[in-house]
Amino acid sequence: MIGNNRSIDLSRWGYSFLVTDMLLTQEEREELIMDATVMYLNGLKKIDIEGESYEGRIETSGDYQMLGAFGGQKFSAVLETNHGKAKLEFLVTEHINHNLN
Repeated sequence: MIGNNRSIDLSRWGYSFLVTDMLLTQEEREELIMDATVMYLNGLKKIDIEGESYEGRIETSGDYQMLGAFGGQKFSAVLETNHGKAKLEFLVTEHINHNLN
């Protein structure tokens, strides 16, 4: 789990999307999205994750996928939750402002 060891370069920005069919609290959704985003920014391929009501792993093979008009690197997670097994997908994309360089 990435937890409080998150290191983010604030000059980088983008979008992160979470698609899930399970009930998560807003806090859990934000934690999972942050974990996938930090994985992208740090070039990680997999991490183990654990929350109060779930545990599992987020992984990526680096594949690019579209969600409507948005595209990004796909991340997947399989979680064991208090409500059974759940599958989640994330898209993380980065945009670079060339005027900042």
